[in-house]
Amino acid sequence: MTRLLVEEEAPRPGELRIDHRVLLNRVTLIAIAGEIDIATAPQLRAYCERHARPDRGRHLVLDLTEVTFLDSSGVKILVDAHLAAEQHGTTVRVAAPSPLVTRVFDVLRLGDHIPVHTTVRQALAAALAASGPSRAPRRAPLPDGMPVEAIRKCRAGTAPKEMRTS
Repeated sequence: MTRLLVEEEAPRPGELRIDHRVLLNRVTLIAIAGEIDIATAPQLRAYCERHARPDRGRHLVLDLTEVTFLDSSGVKILVDAHLAAEQHGTTVRVAAPSPLVTRVFDVLRLGDHIPVHTTVRQALAAALAASGPSRAPRRAPLPDGMPVEAIRKCRAGTAPKEMRTS
């Protein structure tokens, strides 16, 4: 189930959809939609372990725009990812959390430990800045509205050649 989230209908109650993209071999962007609870947490944990291991030296950005529920199981995954990233000199950043997720972060003061950004673009910029100089070949800068738009177009196969990430 790795089709791009924004092109699909909203997940049903109790369902979780996850997608990812690696940018410039320095940042992994994971977009999550649906409910993160005790039933779906194992799916998210397995996905993160498979696609966002901090020992690969990549920073992690979690796009929580479409997360509709977050319980303690999901919070534990976020905290564990943050601690693992710290051990490997990388970061976990939360991007565009929904109002419900923002409330959970505020109550638990998670933002004191895990950086929270209001947009995906801001989180990606901060993660790329934290990763230092690019190890990837230099590419043309992304226009406004990217890289999320670039991901969507690349998945659909309609992106101009200079926007493709792979």
